[in-house]
Amino acid sequence: MKSHRLKTLWQAGLIYSASAIILIPGPLDFFGWQKTVADALVLPTLKFIGGFLFSTNAWFQEISSDSNYLWFLLALLIPISLVLGFRQFRSERGTAFLQILLAYFLSFVLLNYGIDKVFKAQFYLPEPNILFTPFGMLDRDILYWSTMGISYEYNLFLGMAEVLAAMLILFRKTRIVGFLLTASILVNVVAINFSFDISVKAFSSLLLLISLLLLAPFGVSLYRYFFQRKAERMPDFPKISFSWLSGRSYQMAKIILVAIVLAQAIYPFWKNGVYNDDFADRPFLHGAYQVVDSSDPNLKMIFVHRDGYLIFQDRDLKMKDYKLKIDPIRNSLMLKDYDGSETLFDFEYDKLSGSLTISNKDSDFFLKSETVNWREMPALQRQYHPSID
Repeated sequence: MKSHRLKTLWQAGLIYSASAIILIPGPLDFFGWQKTVADALVLPTLKFIGGFLFSTNAWFQEISSDSNYLWFLLALLIPISLVLGFRQFRSERGTAFLQILLAYFLSFVLLNYGIDKVFKAQFYLPEPNILFTPFGMLDRDILYWSTMGISYEYNLFLGMAEVLAAMLILFRKTRIVGFLLTASILVNVVAINFSFDISVKAFSSLLLLISLLLLAPFGVSLYRYFFQRKAERMPDFPKISFSWLSGRSYQMAKIILVAIVLAQAIYPFWKNGVYNDDFADRPFLHGAYQVVDSSDPNLKMIFVHRDGYLIFQDRDLKMKDYKLKIDPIRNSLMLKDYDGSETLFDFEYDKLSGSLTISNKDSDFFLKSETVNWREMPALQRQYHPSID
């Protein structure tokens, strides 16, 4: 009875995980179909049910990273999956299909995140405004992200570990090793996300659950091998055969699938020709500037962020950011505040000296600034000391 209940609970976990990866917009959302389905079907249902149970007016109105609606959806899937699992999902073929689906999904996600790290696209170099912000004034998630971003070597190490785990999962003979490596990686990832308040807690927890569910059928054999030193033959990972598909055709289809996944992960970097984001071209005026003269004596520095923001830092080291649109033809800057108000500024930039002047005639505002070489900050210097001497 006990083993039967565990098996049905395990099957419920497979159903839960498969439902979650289908309903939640994420790595499989190549053409936006998942978000379209979620917005059209799932989100209205969540709003309807949630309206009776919670005060959802203040909730972020999307199923996105760690939003309340995402957590609510994951919670609602639990009883549904338990009902389906405990109604004896008898089809061995169906269970095998779910295991294979989740294994390939896990491999696909690891491959994407791994390649992003290898090419330094996930933990990118800290922006100049971050580098000039005192340590204690930064949030935990930004501190972690920035610390990771300063080391290319560690990004390469983590990325290669995730790529290795992904490739091991793709082949049946190495799949168990791949699941073990994946579970160890994801335990660390989940711990980091919760400890540093990084907003992918729900998705990383789901990935960890999937890796543990895929490992579960091998749990007894692994326990006996590692703790009782009893070597025994591992159960085979399920395989679905089709009468109309020969062995050679099956292998060819698998190779094509792997090639598509690899191409999808690598294509953005190949298209841009950037294989290390540290050296990617930054937008016009990007950087840090020391204010040398201004109509506002409280201004200390300004920063142009690569994502299109102009950031002012005062002498108390507090910062204020505006959405920035640069017109290099008219030498104008359009700043948009969070309340939607817009202000037009003129600018003059001397590329040789790096001086930047910003002015607004209507308000008599002006500032003159000089470029600061933010790439020479100590945090960005590669240092290695083999000994303490």
